[in-house]
Amino acid sequence: MRLPSPLALISMVFALCTLYLMEHFGFWTGFLSHPFWSQKVNWTGMGIGFAVSLILHMLVKVNRRRLFLTALVFAVAAIGLFFLTSISKETFAASFAENQLAGKLWFFGFMAYIAALFTLASFAVTALLTEKN
Repeated sequence: MRLPSPLALISMVFALCTLYLMEHFGFWTGFLSHPFWSQKVNWTGMGIGFAVSLILHMLVKVNRRRLFLTALVFAVAAIGLFFLTSISKETFAASFAENQLAGKLWFFGFMAYIAALFTLASFAVTALLTEKN
């Protein structure tokens, strides 16, 4: 295991700032999260995403193809988690807050969605800016 490159750390800071600004300007509250727990879940998801990105940057060799492949995996995960979160949100709202499973899937699904977006942004920026093929 090796330390992540400075480019990887810069890309993680970029992902952190981007997701923070999206939360600050109320982007998530409009379509996926509840205003009451939006900020808490965003920070928790960014923390999980930071840890996953840090570990994966230590494990994945700096190779543009591998970085793009990792970003692609997290893009697919983010799309799946987006649909899971939006469907569980609609199910929870339609049940008038009675369906506890849908509520938990909404809450934890959104947290996982933020973590996947963080990791996706981190690896995409690193793959775009790296010079090694």
